[in-house]
Amino acid sequence: MSSDLHPSSRDRDSDRQHQTRITRAAAIRDHILRSRRTLPALAIFGAVAALQGCIAVGGSPRQEAPTMGRQLIDLKAALDAGAMSEAEYSVAKAQILNPPH
Repeated sequence: MSSDLHPSSRDRDSDRQHQTRITRAAAIRDHILRSRRTLPALAIFGAVAALQGCIAVGGSPRQEAPTMGRQLIDLKAALDAGAMSEAEYSVAKAQILNPPH
C-alpha cells in the first residue's frame, strides 16, 4: 500500500495544529466583532454615569481623608503583600507619623 493513503502521525498532528489555529482565529474574530458592538454602548453608559454625578442636586458625599491609623494599616498590608521593601515601608511610615507642618 502507498503511504499516500495513510497519513502519517506527523501529518495528523499538523492538521490538528492547523485546525486549532483556525478555531482560535475564529474565536478572536468573534470577540472583536462583539467588542465593536458593545464598546459604543459602554462609552455611552460611562458618559451618562459621569454626568449624573455632575447634575445631581447636592452633589456626592464628601470623602474624608483616611485616618493615620488607616494609612498605617494599609501600609503594613502593602509590606506584608510584598508590594514594598522594608526600607520603603520605614520611609513611608515615618512620613505618616511625622507629617510636614
